[in-house]
Amino acid sequence: SHVDPDAVNRSFEDRLITREYRVTYRSHTVDSETVTDGQFWKGTPEQQEVSVDEELADRLGIEMGDTITMDIQGLPLDAKVTSMREVRWQDIKPNSYFVFSPGLLSRAPGMTIASFRLESDIVEFQRAMVQEFPNLTVIDISEAVRNASYIMERISGVIQFLSYLTLVNGIVILVGAVAAGRFQRLRESMLLKVLGAGSSDIRKILTYEYGILSFLGCLVGWLLAEAVSRPVLSYFFETSALAPYGALILLFLGTIALNIGIGLWISREVFHVSPVQLIREEG
Repeated sequence: SHVDPDAVNRSFEDRLITREYRVTYRSHTVDSETVTDGQFWKGTPEQQEVSVDEELADRLGIEMGDTITMDIQGLPLDAKVTSMREVRWQDIKPNSYFVFSPGLLSRAPGMTIASFRLESDIVEFQRAMVQEFPNLTVIDISEAVRNASYIMERISGVIQFLSYLTLVNGIVILVGAVAAGRFQRLRESMLLKVLGAGSSDIRKILTYEYGILSFLGCLVGWLLAEAVSRPVLSYFFETSALAPYGALILLFLGTIALNIGIGLWISREVFHVSPVQLIREEG
């Protein structure tokens, strides 16, 4: 069978137009939204205005200055689009695709939504609230939050395990790479000692070499991580990356110190072998 993609797209757009939307009205914006185009009204404007989520407006082709008609419980309501909003849906707030100005919509039947954190017994609170207000609905999301936290902890544990495994593999590779260049270091130290360099001079040279190489490696790794993580977080998760620069600096310094320490420890023979002994061994 063949499915026409244009028909699927049209069907999706039709559902966006004909579906039910939870709308609200207020005279101010909330913390989870930012006005990106136009101006949000103050107080109660003379004509009915509406602010639209910019992503939904882009899908429906709604532009600034357009007039949209909403079916509010069988009654048409015309409103002029005067602003666009960027809504952070991941914030647990009473967000809405359409926010109307106070006016005609305030006369329609509606409901009030409030979110709060309760430290006491939720079951006893629900019982007392329902007895006092029979038409009130109390939804406990603590269990859902605990389940989500449990899943995130398991995911975090797996990521930490993979990080530790990567660190161990990196140390093994580092030791192997430094050990592979051991004989080259011996030849270089022989030449330097013949030219009059002492063990302290060779130690300084190796310290600078390992330090600069590890710093460049950390810098390249950090730049690659930034180049990959920020687009992924922005596009897929719609959030921004908060880099712990203090921890990164400590990680940089620790990696450089570890690299220098391993390099000097593996190359320790360089400081004690005399040029004559090395020439005899190679001869």
